[in-house]
Amino acid sequence: MTTSLQNVALELKAVHKSFGRTPIINGVDLAIAQGERHAIIGPNGAGKSTLFNLISGRFHATSESFWQKVRRPGLADPTFNGGYAEVGYLLTDDQAAYKNGVIERVRPKAPLGAGGIGAVQVNARYDWLDLSDAGVSGGHQRTVGVSVIWIPTAYVRFIANYGHMWLDDAALTASGDHSYGVDAAGMRAQFDF
Repeated sequence: MTTSLQNVALELKAVHKSFGRTPIINGVDLAIAQGERHAIIGPNGAGKSTLFNLISGRFHATSESFWQKVRRPGLADPTFNGGYAEVGYLLTDDQAAYKNGVIERVRPKAPLGAGGIGAVQVNARYDWLDLSDAGVSGGHQRTVGVSVIWIPTAYVRFIANYGHMWLDDAALTASGDHSYGVDAAGMRAQFDF
């Protein structure tokens, strides 16, 4: 299929990638038009994950939604929904590896203690949860959040978060009001051992 240059969403020309002296990607050309969907397939070790990492680079985007139908004998069965969408960007020249369908941890190229500052990432996220349906009044919740993550080594991360939450028809009230907003900020550290 020939792709018109006016509607190209992604284009790769003569992409090469080697690990040491071992070539993994050797001269890939690819043009994907807006609205097209493609799959990267091949045997293990063919370079699929490496090509995906080259395409995605330091940017990530992910989302998920879930519907839960609750069975209530003798009553209407409600369906609840929740989910999120998130985008993030590594400000340093680092990336998370994608291997066997899993996005792995960020391993800083220049970790703290080895002459570098580690990796720094910023994220933005939107969450929603709807717990009102078929006579159940659990409310609706929406959250917008931002975070900054410092990853000094592959096994340590420090996270600063801010989020604003809107609650509508909430079961718990704030001064008698069932619809209100909440601001929250927090910091945490994660150690993997």
